[in-house]
Formats: sequence, structure tokens, C-alpha cells
Amino acid sequence: FFEAIVGRQLGDHGIPIVLVDIDGGLRSLIDMIDDLIARQLVRASITTLFRVTQDPHGALALLLKMPTGIVNPDQFVPSGS
Repeated sequence: FFEAIVGRQLGDHGIPIVLVDIDGGLRSLIDMIDDLIARQLVRASITTLFRVTQDPHGALALLLKMPTGIVNPDQFVPSGS
């Protein structure tokens, strides 16, 4: 997951990312991301790079709705400003 996020931030790919959280299995990952945001280690805009769903069948629909393309990495990592 983090390799895909970093790849998106660095412009290696513009592919949207959808996590399928079946039975809460990804809850600790989502909580960790929320904690990183709360500690200001990453900006809240990081959550625009991925979506989370509990519906495996709806994951494709989410992928098709998400924007694609290269993003500006400055909008995700705090740079002291």
C-alpha cells in the first residue's frame, strides 16, 4: 500500500488506489494514517489518493470515479511551511 502511495506522490504512476476493508481487517492501517495526519507528519490531503470500501463489488466503481494522473507531491508532505 505505501509503495503505491509513494509512487503516486512521486509521479511514478497516476493510478487511483482503492482498499477493500473486509471485516475491518484494514482498520489498524486506517487508524495509523489518521494518527500520522493528527501528528502532522503527513497532510490530510493524503487521503485524496485512495478510497476505502467494504464492498468488493463497489471497488471497481470507486476506481472508475477517482481522478487519475500525476499529482503535486508538495500537497501531501509537510515541508515546514
